[in-house]
Amino acid sequence: MGDMNYFKLSQKVSDDLEISLDDAKEWLDGKVHMKNRHRFVGNFLQRKGANGWEKDLDWVNQHYFNMVSRYVAMDPFKSKSISTFERLFGQYDKEYQGLANYTKEYINDVNGVPNEIEDAINNSLNSNKYFRRGGPVSQVLLQFKKYPIKQMELMVDLAKHGDIGQNAKFWVPYMLLSGIWGIPLLSIFKEVFGWFGWDWDDEAKKAMFEWAGKDEYRQALVKTAWYGLLSNTAYGIDVSKRTGIGDAVPTSVKDMAGPVIGTIYQTAKEISRGNGFEAVKAVSPGIGNILVTAAGEIHGDRGRVKTKYEEMYERIQKGLGFMPVSESMANDRDWVENSMKRKIRDEVSDAIDDYLEAEANKDTNAKQKSMKELQRLKVSPKQVANERMQKQRTNLQRTEKSIPKKYRNEFTDIQQFK
Repeated sequence: MGDMNYFKLSQKVSDDLEISLDDAKEWLDGKVHMKNRHRFVGNFLQRKGANGWEKDLDWVNQHYFNMVSRYVAMDPFKSKSISTFERLFGQYDKEYQGLANYTKEYINDVNGVPNEIEDAINNSLNSNKYFRRGGPVSQVLLQFKKYPIKQMELMVDLAKHGDIGQNAKFWVPYMLLSGIWGIPLLSIFKEVFGWFGWDWDDEAKKAMFEWAGKDEYRQALVKTAWYGLLSNTAYGIDVSKRTGIGDAVPTSVKDMAGPVIGTIYQTAKEISRGNGFEAVKAVSPGIGNILVTAAGEIHGDRGRVKTKYEEMYERIQKGLGFMPVSESMANDRDWVENSMKRKIRDEVSDAIDDYLEAEANKDTNAKQKSMKELQRLKVSPKQVANERMQKQRTNLQRTEKSIPKKYRNEFTDIQQFK
């Protein structure tokens, strides 16, 4: 029976039979018992140092003190969470589907119960002496996107076993909070399309930003689509990447390396840039966000200001670990506008090349067509003439011609080597 019922019964037996509480529990032994929910460290009952048991006592002490500390901390959660589950869904030691299964797996995950994949990985690592006794680094190395994966498990389960109502209760609020970033595995599609030279993310944002223009209703729709419904509140917050799982699967080696490698990489990167606050944030986001809040700005390369938090509510949001929607919008606009600049630059290069090719081939029609394109792109005759000369020079000649006059003396000795 449950813990509370067991204690009540023990007390009642003690009162009715006029015996001590310990005698009542002994009398009940074998007749009733509590559910096996509490954590029990039986390892201390084992004989250490005997044949077949661990002889490294330093490791034993550290390992079991760590384990006991976790067990003591998690014991109240285990008991209460399982009791709550049974009130809502039924007996805990059963197989469930849908929300009940997701809740049960979440409880197991918090309690440290490994799933099948984690069991396989643990068994593989435990067979390797270099990982078997790892400390905090080896325990989290190669872990990534744990909770998004759990969300995906729920989505798959709902798709297989949930009815329309259950799916609607989950998907409608989820997509409203996440926007387009709620689409599972969205980042993979971005990578795949990128292989063919199409950045649909930039193109879609550009088209939607242009469509919205100054119209406040259109802007609200675009914000909801990209940053979630909370972006339209008075103190707009972007939680789309917190609730959405568009990036559940890593698309870079750095992401696949897990939190340890990612933290080391980001910390080293920010230190090399001279960004102290951002380096602290890479190690401890909580402390880093507080420092950023106090400063009111963050920096990028060469100490240049990347983002300013002008309003107090933006600083508070940042301090609490949220992303102000104004920052998300500014980052996206910067990315889209730089993409547009690159595209225009490429179009200018192509137009000049087409014109010079037509000129070399003495193709009048193609030349006239290219001239119209040059006029549309506002390319000057000087730009065309400069590229005509560049095409006749070698790599070395182009490099040396581009050296500023004030630095040419520094290259004299190198240029004499022939």
